[in-house]
Amino acid sequence: MVQFPPDASLASADIDPVAADAEYTAHLPCLAETFEPDGSGFHRTQSVDYVIVISDELWLELDDH
Repeated sequence: MVQFPPDASLASADIDPVAADAEYTAHLPCLAETFEPDGSGFHRTQSVDYVIVISDELWLELDDH
């Protein structure tokens, strides 16, 4: 299970990007390698991903490929 914090909290000075990267790497091995090199955040995986939103909302942006 992965939790995505609100965008506003990611911009906080309290966030340690090195620790966050280590946590994502531990829980989602090889995810970084699936991202497009242009930094857009788009990625492809060999899996079918499900999202269950408990509160608030999650936006999905698709590329045009």
